[in-house]
Amino acid sequence: MKMIVVLLLLFAGSDGISQVKSNIGLLAGTEYSARDSIIQIGNTRLSNNGSGYLLPKANATDPQYAIAFANNDESIFYLLVNHGTQKGARQIISDVLEINRTAIRPNRKITEYCETSQGADPEIFALVKAKGNPEFYTKIIKAWRANRTTGKFELANPKKIKRCGTESFGI
Repeated sequence: MKMIVVLLLLFAGSDGISQVKSNIGLLAGTEYSARDSIIQIGNTRLSNNGSGYLLPKANATDPQYAIAFANNDESIFYLLVNHGTQKGARQIISDVLEINRTAIRPNRKITEYCETSQGADPEIFALVKAKGNPEFYTKIIKAWRANRTTGKFELANPKKIKRCGTESFGI
């Protein structure tokens, strides 16, 4: 079983959501593989189920980024992974967002496929109020942007998010 060791400093938030602040110098060269079943971040062990999604590139010379998911008993972790610009390039974790499972109360979920007044924005994902199986969630509690320019997760203004799609709509 491979393990990835990343030294990070954790700043906890009162709402159960925190940004795992990283020192980019320490992260430089730290590889990520979707095939690794365990990821070690400081004293925190994460299960890596290999799921996530690629973010579209604006042009062919941009690095390929992905958002990968990992978890443990207490939290869900979103990993911003830089796949580089060439096929076979090392995949490097550039930032980590931790969401404590207590923030995901009944009728709340995290979803991707969010839209602003400018249209669909693949960089945005959000914590939403989820009741039933609507086509779109419109009650956005908190949102983040996977900023590919900075290689960091950043808070997004939930008031500027029009809606987020429901992956299971119609199923």
